[in-house]
Amino acid sequence: MIIALFILSVIASGVLYRLGGWSKGNTLYRDIGCPLITLLTLVLILGVKAPVWALFLSFGLMYGSMTTYHKWLNKLFGDSKDDVKWYGWAMHGFAAGFALMPIYHEWKIVLIRSVVLAVLTCVWSILINKAWIEEAGRGALLVLTLLLFI
Repeated sequence: MIIALFILSVIASGVLYRLGGWSKGNTLYRDIGCPLITLLTLVLILGVKAPVWALFLSFGLMYGSMTTYHKWLNKLFGDSKDDVKWYGWAMHGFAAGFALMPIYHEWKIVLIRSVVLAVLTCVWSILINKAWIEEAGRGALLVLTLLLFI
């Protein structure tokens, strides 16, 4: 039962992430939905206990991480184009992973997940050329990488 719920959470996060990209300007499905699914998965399926303030803070940090692909890094790397580069994808994944820092006292595991999520998000986003698969995959990775906490 727990495995089935976890798989449903992975799928739900993927769908919500994709809906956020598909809805042309209304990214709230992704921005609110993915952090909510991630935190619900942590608490209800993986049994993580955290103070309410830490859950709210993590939600806010993850919400913020969902709203940007870090295109500001293009200027830092001397690229004037407005598309997302590999370092933007990596930062997007890292920020989403790091958003769980208020929940965990073991910062090393959060850092490891953040780096893993950065690498996987970057590689996935570069290798996949179909937007719906790419976006759904990034959303699925948000929940799938929670397995690193068990």
